[in-house]
This record gives sequence, C-alpha cells and structure tokens, in this order.
Amino acid sequence: TRINVWAHGKDFDVVVLENAFKVCGIECPWKYYDTRDTRTLYALTGIDMKNVTMPEGFKAHNAVGDCLKQIEGIR
Repeated sequence: TRINVWAHGKDFDVVVLENAFKVCGIECPWKYYDTRDTRTLYALTGIDMKNVTMPEGFKAHNAVGDCLKQIEGIR
C-alpha cells in the first residue's frame, strides 16, 4: 500500500519521523517521493495562511492547533 505523508514543510517533521523509524528499526511506511508539503500547496493556490484563523482554544505552535489550522487552509 502506497501512502503520502503531509507536513507543513518537508524538512523538519518528516525528517524527525523518518529518523524515529530508523532508530526503532522500523521500516518507514513511505518513500522519499511520497512526501507532500502544505506550503507548496498554499503557494500554488494563492492561500495566505495569515487569513486563516487558529481554531478556538489553540495558540500558535500547538501541534494540534497548527494541524487544524493547516487543514482549514487546505479546505
């Protein structure tokens, strides 16, 4: 089964997760060419994340809040 992994920038979270799989001796469930980047999507579609509101009850740099905001940006 082929999966894609999405991140808000491919150079941090994806790398951290890939390293965690390696350290634990677990095969990474995606290939390097299956990573996707929300920033690229926003740039190509003209989405300005400054215009997307953080979900109620969350502050910036909260993992869940940031994820929900990014989902809203895509939606």
